[in-house]
Amino acid sequence: MQFEFPQAFLGFLVAPILAYIVWRGVKRRSAIGRTWHQDVFALRRVGIVKALLLGLVLVFLVLGAAKPSGLGFRATDDTTGNYLFLVDVSRSMAARANLATPTQLERSESIMRQVMAEVPEACFGIVSFTHLAFPTTSLTCDRIILEEALRYDTEVDRIPIRGSNIFNALGVVLQRIQEPKGLYHDVTHIVVFTDGGTPPPGYAKTVADFQSQMRRSSLKVTFVGIGSTEGATIPLYDSQGLFTGEYATVDGVRYFTFLQESFLRDLAEKFGGTYLPEVEADELVRILRSELASTGRSRDTSTTQDMSGIPYGFLSGVLLFVIWKKYL
Repeated sequence: MQFEFPQAFLGFLVAPILAYIVWRGVKRRSAIGRTWHQDVFALRRVGIVKALLLGLVLVFLVLGAAKPSGLGFRATDDTTGNYLFLVDVSRSMAARANLATPTQLERSESIMRQVMAEVPEACFGIVSFTHLAFPTTSLTCDRIILEEALRYDTEVDRIPIRGSNIFNALGVVLQRIQEPKGLYHDVTHIVVFTDGGTPPPGYAKTVADFQSQMRRSSLKVTFVGIGSTEGATIPLYDSQGLFTGEYATVDGVRYFTFLQESFLRDLAEKFGGTYLPEVEADELVRILRSELASTGRSRDTSTTQDMSGIPYGFLSGVLLFVIWKKYL
């Protein structure tokens, strides 16, 4: 079991205080009971029951606040797929239309989550890239590993080298796929999430080299364009995550990043692949589902299940508190 907000367990620090308050209350009630010749043992039993219920209230409230999640399994049919997400994490992916909207990287992650949820039969790998590329996960069907990678390991500027290089990233991935025991040897489809970066001058020769490699490997590739052709800025935040009121600049001028849609369309055409704007996530799901292949057997796919309900911990805690106050 994992918890989204483990800091909530600090709430248990109030347990000794509550225990002391309950103990004082039981002691005072017992003293009063002796004065009025009441059943002292009955009063103590009521006090103990109240203490236990109050403890349960605390446990449920803390669990509800911590938002637990656990490993679950979803039965799938006898089909599978092996797909690789190639994710641009360069500085431009921190751009957003305005402060109230998600960044380009966050939008990429949202699409990846949708694909993994709607193609549960498939296994996925994640590779992040800027000017260099690095594997973030191996090829896995474990949704918990993939979710943790998206949440903690795909970050803008994780590699402190400016710019993004799609060709270098594709080269690294192709090498890992073509190796007999490579990390991504079984991958059949690469999905690239990027705004295109800055197209290198004279990239036609590089494209030609990749075309022959793609043909030999029978790989399919889809480019998902993330961003806006009208441009977006990169707001700057302090160490507390608060907007500083400033934006990224280049040579003292506010920097705008643009979706290089024509460049990505050109790459998709030359590689015999597909270009999709980010709003067509459903089409990406359809494409990947259409490529699922039979394995000849059935299996389970691990999933992350939210166990906090609405959250059930808070509601259960309130219910117990009401019972404690009203009926005991």
